[in-house]
Amino acid sequence: MRDTSRGTSAGRAMRLRGTAEKARGSACGKAILVGEHFVVWGGTALAIPVRSSRLTVSLVASADSRSRFALPTGSDDQLAKACRECSRVLRRPGPAAVTVSVRSNFPHSAGLGSSAAFSVAFVRAWLSLSGKPPDEDVVAQTALEMERVFHEHASGIDSTTIAFETPCYVKTGDRFVVDTPREQEGPRAGFIDVASGGAFVLADSGGRRATGAVVRQIAAFARQPKGDTVLARFTGVAEAIALQTANALRKGDFEYVGLMLNENHYLLSAMGLSTPGLDMLRGQALAHGAFGCKLTGAGMGGFVLAVTTAERADGLAVALRKAGARRVLVERT
Repeated sequence: MRDTSRGTSAGRAMRLRGTAEKARGSACGKAILVGEHFVVWGGTALAIPVRSSRLTVSLVASADSRSRFALPTGSDDQLAKACRECSRVLRRPGPAAVTVSVRSNFPHSAGLGSSAAFSVAFVRAWLSLSGKPPDEDVVAQTALEMERVFHEHASGIDSTTIAFETPCYVKTGDRFVVDTPREQEGPRAGFIDVASGGAFVLADSGGRRATGAVVRQIAAFARQPKGDTVLARFTGVAEAIALQTANALRKGDFEYVGLMLNENHYLLSAMGLSTPGLDMLRGQALAHGAFGCKLTGAGMGGFVLAVTTAERADGLAVALRKAGARRVLVERT
């Protein structure tokens, strides 16, 4: 079995002549620092990979009269559609029956990008199965096409960050922030520099809610009287937060990063996306050495993300576990 978990193996061409071909791909999770939801409406989002969280997709393909996927028990239609979308984008020689299995050490619907991690891992395995080089640009773009099956308004921040496994930004350039020339419309993505010496601590509140449902809630908010105006103003503020956060990360000013996380949380909370469980963990983080803390991901459950120094990270993690966090993850810069 070829392991393409870091995208380093080109694999060999699929030769389905009576014997099954096997391939495997792996991907990490992600956490959005600032800009979730607002990136859908024209702002900028910044995200980091969560390397301690990993999801692995294994594929076993056999020659067949038609192409079909056998998915894990309990999988929904979206998973099958996403697999077919990858097959459509990255065509391979000959029809095959493909058995898909998934192994993950992080929760779904918690803000860590489980659907994007599945998409990236699946694409890596598919490229290996098809004998194609594991080009990270191809992985990121194809994973984004799969993400659009799961999330109608996928911005690309999850798939980009996970595919390149490095801190990234995505700016969608929608109508709410600034007038964008037609030739420049569409998502723009790149890497962000993060100085050493800091740490991001993620604590799981245990609450779960699908990202799509929250995105629809925000869209409904925008359709209310003057809702689009309020959302546009929030997005403008979120854009300034994202730009200042990126600058502070580059300089290693993690205290200022914390201030920006707090400001972003207030915007998300004003739209009804926080919960008592998230607020409790956020309060505990601020009381035990965090410079700032916010919900991360869709909201209405999932994780909070706190920033502190590398030296304080372990103590903060212990405090959050004692406060009732389901799990705590630490990502040092």
